[in-house]
Amino acid sequence: MTARIVRRAVSVAVVAALAVGVATPPASADVAGAVASERGDATSVYADGPGPYEVASTAALGDCRLVQRWILQLAIGDADPRCSDAFPYGFDQPISSVVYYPHGVPGDGRLPVVDFVGGIFSDVGNYDTLARHWASHGFVVTVSSDFVNSGPEMHLLGLATARRLDADPTSPLHDRVDLGRVVLAGHSAGGAAALQAASVPADLLTRLDPRLRVSGTLAVEPGPGALGSTVRTPVLVLAGARDATVPAGSWPLLTQSGLVRSVPGWFATARTADHFSPVRTNLADDEFAGITTAYLLYRGTGDAEASTFFEGPDYRLARDTTFITHPLNPLRVRRNAAAGAL
Repeated sequence: MTARIVRRAVSVAVVAALAVGVATPPASADVAGAVASERGDATSVYADGPGPYEVASTAALGDCRLVQRWILQLAIGDADPRCSDAFPYGFDQPISSVVYYPHGVPGDGRLPVVDFVGGIFSDVGNYDTLARHWASHGFVVTVSSDFVNSGPEMHLLGLATARRLDADPTSPLHDRVDLGRVVLAGHSAGGAAALQAASVPADLLTRLDPRLRVSGTLAVEPGPGALGSTVRTPVLVLAGARDATVPAGSWPLLTQSGLVRSVPGWFATARTADHFSPVRTNLADDEFAGITTAYLLYRGTGDAEASTFFEGPDYRLARDTTFITHPLNPLRVRRNAAAGAL
């Protein structure tokens, strides 16, 4: 049996064990080399290293247990995946919400929020590397999970967690959380959940807290359970050309980004990304790390340089070599009329 067949068999085993869809094989050394040699503009600016701040977290993570560790090593291609004790990676209750935040930010100003939910049957620890990277750029990052992650309730839990820490006089985030600058984000099933949460009318969200305002939505390789036509905030949808679980030319392009009309919308396909790119523990192996950070800074802080990736006639995302940019390729970078008018 060839190595390719073995890897395919492993992927099928992961599907049976975790019920996450049609998984793709782990990245080979050749693929990793291709990623490293074709680092695009956003990666060079935002993902060559951590941001300016040290990061603290409420997450208690350790080695994944036994079978789960073995499955993740084979599926993701990482030697040291991280997990919490939430079910099914441990024996705690499956519902959990952890927070990453920048340590030592000068002054007493409030920090924007990234409200993130991962894929179906994922663990909050699977996104430790990416969450830490975003927090190092000045964000309070909530990562929430209920083992299914397919509805907006986990985003509501993340917002409630951020609100609770902001109100707690004993919390290091007391009076530091800016609920008026929230980006809803997610991967896979959590990406669809982010689109669902972004479809909730603003007056309903303010019932959780009158300060609450959603400034953007980020859906990375989102599942099928959402439509772009209902989204009420600017939205970036990202896909992977090597993703067999969420094919780039299916719902991310057609029924999600393709139906965003009334708000600014962007779509991009990373040329070498598969479905497990956002959960790899080496940031250099995540083709989405740079552009997601740029988008969060753009929508969460109004950063002038980050905005050049999304606004203007020569917006930098359209020529970023991490993504498909050929004008005849249907998976090319694109934006809708509302985004083009910014």
